[in-house]
Parts: sequence; structure tokens; C-alpha cells
Amino acid sequence: MKFLFVMDELHTINRVRNTSYAMMESAQNHQHQVYYCLPEHIGYDNEQIMVSATELKITRNEKDLAEVLSKLYIVLTFFDAIIIRKDPPFNDLYWYATLLIEKGISSSRVFNAPFGLRAANEKLYILNFPQIIPPTIVTAQTSRIEEFLLLHQDIIIKPINGFSGSGIFRIKLGDTNIRPLMEILSQKNTVQVMVQKYIPEVKNGDRRMVVLDGKPLGVFARIASEHDHRSNIGAGGHAVKSMLTERDRYISDTIRPKLLSDGLSFVGVDIIGDYLTEINVTSPSGVHELKTLSGVDAATAFIEFVEEKILSNSEKY
Repeated sequence: MKFLFVMDELHTINRVRNTSYAMMESAQNHQHQVYYCLPEHIGYDNEQIMVSATELKITRNEKDLAEVLSKLYIVLTFFDAIIIRKDPPFNDLYWYATLLIEKGISSSRVFNAPFGLRAANEKLYILNFPQIIPPTIVTAQTSRIEEFLLLHQDIIIKPINGFSGSGIFRIKLGDTNIRPLMEILSQKNTVQVMVQKYIPEVKNGDRRMVVLDGKPLGVFARIASEHDHRSNIGAGGHAVKSMLTERDRYISDTIRPKLLSDGLSFVGVDIIGDYLTEINVTSPSGVHELKTLSGVDAATAFIEFVEEKILSNSEKY
């Protein structure tokens, strides 16, 4: 089969930790042809959705991440499976790519599905599951944030289009410069932010559950450094081994029907204490940590899942 990965520039990724790279290597190990492109390499030409794609041989040598085998300008349906793995933010370029891909090929051959990526803002998507999230508001009004702070005493403020822990602040009642900080985050009451009650259990780790086809493959915990409240690996946190709990399975069972209906087959679910805090859908990470800490090969599980889906949905095979 021919796998097209829509992702970031290859030279920008971490060869050790990057989940997209692990998936590409696994696809190659399963005897598939591996191609990649950037979102801006997808377009419409002569009444067809076309893509400028690069065929790769994954090498993992010290000099190069991959060897370029060929470059081609080809109709999107040339590929058997499209893997959308562009890092956030979900901006206009990302939006256009999902629309073009959806126009050019059946969503049953795209992982994650374009309509699901558009529907699932990685902060706001959890609002579909109010019974399992912490006390939460979304607002642009500084006065409403102040009321929420007064009620809960200790809060977290997140930009809705943030990622990798960027722009997340913890504010406690009595902190100095509260109002100026709120005004900065909400851009003077013009941009909504997500505000949540601080969950003390985060000191034991912000747990990442890797979910495939609505079912958990495994989980690991991310522990913040002593100088930062954020536990994201990209913000300086480190990963430690963890085990799936009954609460994890309950959260997974709760979100599964929505994930499946939105075509979100591979996601990263963030859990603090008993609460769902985020669902990562654009390019969820954690494959390296899960394999290193627990021996679970999520990249291979994903490629085998894609193989099964393509074979079951295509008369070609």
C-alpha cells in the first residue's frame, strides 16, 4: 500500500520521540511505500485534488532521517491511506488541507478524518463530556474569570488554540497582577480562554492515555519539573511508567462513541486525577514514551489498524 503522511517539515522533527516518524518507520517495516507532504502541497488542478509528494526510505542514520526516493505530482487517490499528522496550531492552512483532502478522497481512507479534525478543537472538544471534566468555563470576560477564581481559589487558564503547554498559567487567589494577566490572556476581553479549577493531583502526574479506535493502548504519566506547573514533555516535564485504572477505562468508554462518530481513530487523552482535561487529535504524541516505559508498540498497532481498515473498505484488495 501507499501511505501519504501530511505533516511538518521532516528536518524539524525529533527522530527519537516523534510519533509520525515512528509510524512512517512502522509502515515501511510492513512493506508499504511511504510518502510525505506539507499541507500546502495539496491543491486543486484540472478538476482533481493533487499533491506534490516525496517518496521516502526511512533510514534513522546520523546524517539523515530519510532518503528521498522520488518526487511526484499526483492525484490524491493514488494513495491508499492518508495520515494527517500536522502539528498544531489548527490554523487556516490546516483547515484548507482538511477541506481539500475531504474533497479528493473518501474519509474512510484518512486518519484522522478531516471532518473530525475540524470538529475537535483540542481544548473545546472535552465540553462534549461535562460529566468527566473538572469545573470549567470558556469566556473572554475578565470579570467572569475573577468570579471563577473567587469560587475555586486556584485556577488554570489556557489559550484555546494553544499546544505543548504553551501559554498555560496557574493563578491563585491573592496573587499579584491577576487582572493584568487575565487581560493579556483574553486580549482585553476579546478572545475566549478556557479556565479550569486547578487539580492538585497533577503533582502525581498529568497522564497521557494513547487511544486507538476508541480503546486505550496504554498510559504513562508526565511529571512537571520543580520550577514549572506544566507537565508537558515540551515544557520540560518527564515521563514515568503508569498503569491503566478503572477510571481511565470509564473515561475511554465515555468518549469512545463520539470519537468513532467523528472519525478520530488515533488520539491522545490527557487525564489529571479523575478528570479528562484534553483530547489531542491533530498529531497526538506519546508513542516513544509508551514503548520505552511499557513495551507497547502503538505505532505498529496503528499501522496494522490502518491496513485492516483499508482492506475492509476497498475492492482493490
